[in-house]
Amino acid sequence: MLQILSTKILDEKYTQPIKNIGFEWVSYDAIEILHLKNEVIPKVIENAIITSKNAFKAVKNKTKINNAFCVGEQTAKLLLENQINVVETAHYAEDLAKKIIQNHNSKSFIFLSGNLRRDTIIYVLEKENIMIEECVVYETQLVPKKFDQSFEAVLFFSPSGVKSYYQTNSSHNEIAFCIGSTTAKEVEKYNQNIQIAEQPTYQKLVDKVINYYKK
Repeated sequence: MLQILSTKILDEKYTQPIKNIGFEWVSYDAIEILHLKNEVIPKVIENAIITSKNAFKAVKNKTKINNAFCVGEQTAKLLLENQINVVETAHYAEDLAKKIIQNHNSKSFIFLSGNLRRDTIIYVLEKENIMIEECVVYETQLVPKKFDQSFEAVLFFSPSGVKSYYQTNSSHNEIAFCIGSTTAKEVEKYNQNIQIAEQPTYQKLVDKVINYYKK
């Protein structure tokens, strides 16, 4: 039986469909998230830029967010579940920055970020003279794990997860299924056999795997 490796532990609702088409599912968490004790977070944030669920989880009990501008459907869903007004949502940071420039360029923002965040949002907004202040609220740590066997495919969910996996494992031309283009760019450093989900969600990534092997 061919094996598929996921660099993130997913709920059964995502893994079972892949098992149903005849694969053995192997998974682990390639990264670990640590919440930082950041004392400079304002008690109230009028406009927060949130690019991952991890950022919100890190500040959930530390501040009140009035308006959120976020990346990712899962991030938006979590914010709405916590009764936070989601003003703008985009699949990628670049697209969120464009929406802010077009529709909210007179506002000021606090960017709740992680230590390995990309420069995209800050660079683009500052270039347009939009006020943005960064608060680093969580830290991403790699959790490398060496596998003795090779896999038919590996699922990747972030550039950090890619770095973690290939830190201790070589590429054997496995198919790298990536949740988005940013993650795929990191995979390109190690492996050119790449498939990208139609949208950066867990469900779309699983759909990509299933549709690929149904060809």
